[in-house]
Amino acid sequence: MTNYTLTIESGPLQGQQYPIDKDVCTVGRDAASDLSLNDNSVSRHHARIIRRGTEILLEDMGSLNGTSINETLINQPTLLVPGDRLRFGLHITMRFDRVAEAEALPAIAPAARKKSDTKRIHKAGPAPFSLLIRGGKQAGQVFPLVEGSHPVGRAPDNPVLLTNEDISSHHAVVHVREEGVWIEDLGSANGTYVNNGVISGPTQIRPGDALQLGTTVVLEVHSGVALRA
Repeated sequence: MTNYTLTIESGPLQGQQYPIDKDVCTVGRDAASDLSLNDNSVSRHHARIIRRGTEILLEDMGSLNGTSINETLINQPTLLVPGDRLRFGLHITMRFDRVAEAEALPAIAPAARKKSDTKRIHKAGPAPFSLLIRGGKQAGQVFPLVEGSHPVGRAPDNPVLLTNEDISSHHAVVHVREEGVWIEDLGSANGTYVNNGVISGPTQIRPGDALQLGTTVVLEVHSGVALRA
């Protein structure tokens, strides 16, 4: 049986390795988790790692701040590829590797993941909300929003990437919670607006509300993943 490991790449436990040696490995702040992470941005029962034969899948368990693979938030069980970088919550990042390769693999981009590599299993489902761009060169583009925080901006590390020049590098963040959706401006140069009103703090948004970032980008929030315009 092929063995795998997770190596912490950031935080006070940097360099510590965790073998994936069970069919289901739980991840969270709870001390009873197989992989216990003492970080306030990590939920008590945050995620789980599932072995299916020679395949390893990562599943978020409805965490508050999300689970990412290569800085992309996941909303269903997703196949891991050696070299993938995982983030739990806001601060803890890990590298996934085969045990024999954990120290020898060069720092290269992970192998491309085919559409068929993403698999649905227990508790998988569609994103509860989405953002739809209404105009401009990204018109019709949809960003699914799972529970957690979704940074928005022009810098390529933003999950909601907007390319207009009037958008700040790190413009705003959308927070998705069980009870609803909020948007927060991050001190952007050209502001964030909800239904034509500029916001100065976290502001709740509802399906059908219009968001404007900067002077040009208009988005709508939808319940569920919206269809392309």
